[in-house]
Amino acid sequence: MLSEGDIKREIIELIRKHQSQVSAYDHDAEEKKQRLSYRHFRRLEATADQMGYLNKALLVRKQHLQMQRYKVRLQKKRTELLFQQAIELKTLKLKLETAQLHS
Repeated sequence: MLSEGDIKREIIELIRKHQSQVSAYDHDAEEKKQRLSYRHFRRLEATADQMGYLNKALLVRKQHLQMQRYKVRLQKKRTELLFQQAIELKTLKLKLETAQLHS
């Protein structure tokens, strides 16, 4: 059985790990959003001379909706990551409480 000090150190390490995971996830998500926006811009720019006004408007709307769906997926995955981390943290805190009770 781990001592209280060991469990507290483990909790601190876990919190730091979680913070770095969320930070890395947010950074990757922002890069992906920028790449998608750039692709949309390049596609719109490439077809600018070949399309009429209504077709351009439909393309912009389609791209906007695609970006919104992408943002929702990113937020859902981020929320799932945070819930998973909360469960891990709660498990360690329960271990700490158990260790404190047995002391």
